[in-house]
Amino acid sequence: MLDLALHHGRGPVSLREVCERQEVSESYLENLMTPLRTAGLVRTERGYGGGYFLGRDPSEITLGDVVRAVDGSLAPVPCVDDSELCHRSAHCVTRVIWERLKQTMEAVLDGVTLATMVRMQRQTLSPGGGR
Repeated sequence: MLDLALHHGRGPVSLREVCERQEVSESYLENLMTPLRTAGLVRTERGYGGGYFLGRDPSEITLGDVVRAVDGSLAPVPCVDDSELCHRSAHCVTRVIWERLKQTMEAVLDGVTLATMVRMQRQTLSPGGGR
């Protein structure tokens, strides 16, 4: 998603290009693109010169959106989302910790947009930018 955000506004990006830049297999990325397309986070353009592009502006897509589209809930254990799964959930101290962890992860991931990551990436790669 960061790769697509870095190329946002320049037209579709082929999956092969993303694979080469990110050093991942094409089959792996194809598997990721399906839930991302379903969530409306990426779109495709078929035909010559086609490829993938963001479904929304990078400033409107958070890391939380991406993780939820690919992995589902951010809950570290199932009972955080569904207390009916465990008869002890009403009295479980551990569940309280898991809930706090989920809330913290949501706050961090929902607080970072792809636009923020693009700025961070460009600062890291610019001369004197930490790299």
